Amino acid sequence: MKKKVYTPKPNYSSKEFKAEIKKIKKVDINLADTIAFKSLPGIGTYFAKRICKYRNLLGGFHSNHQILEVYQINSLRYAKIHDYLLVSEQDIVKRNINVIN
Repeated sequence: MKKKVYTPKPNYSSKEFKAEIKKIKKVDINLADTIAFKSLPGIGTYFAKRICKYRNLLGGFHSNHQILEVYQINSLRYAKIHDYLLVSEQDIVKRNINVIN
C-alpha cells in the first residue's frame, strides 16, 4: 500500500503571485516614510521605524546597501527588498563630523 504524501497547496497560483509582486512599488529610501517601507516584503512597523531612525541619524543613505547597517536587518531580509530600493543622492544631508554629538 502506497503512503499518501500530503503536499500543501500554495495560497497563490503562480500568476497571482507574480501579479502580487508587480504591485510592490520601488521606494526611495531617502524620502520614504514608515508606511512606504511597510509596503516592502518582510518589513513591518518595527523595521520601518528603525530604517527611518537610522536614516535621520546619518542624514541620508548614499547606497541601498547601507540598509544592512540598520540594527537586526540581515542579508536574507535585504535580499527580499533590494530590488525595490532606490536612492536619490540629492536628498543626502552632509554633516560635519567634528560637531556631531
